[in-house]
Amino acid sequence: METAKMNETAPIKVLATWFQRSDSREKLKTLSDRSLKDIGLTRQEIAKEVRKPFWKA
Repeated sequence: METAKMNETAPIKVLATWFQRSDSREKLKTLSDRSLKDIGLTRQEIAKEVRKPFWKA
């Protein structure tokens, strides 16, 4: 029974991961230059990241 429960929740976890990934990438686009500098990312790195499909890590 425990295995069945894990299999039932797997699609939900995948969808949640995809949603979070998509949301995070959208938020990256709105960061100021100062914020990007604080976290050590460049605009080019952000552009590359946000071009990725939501299902790719």
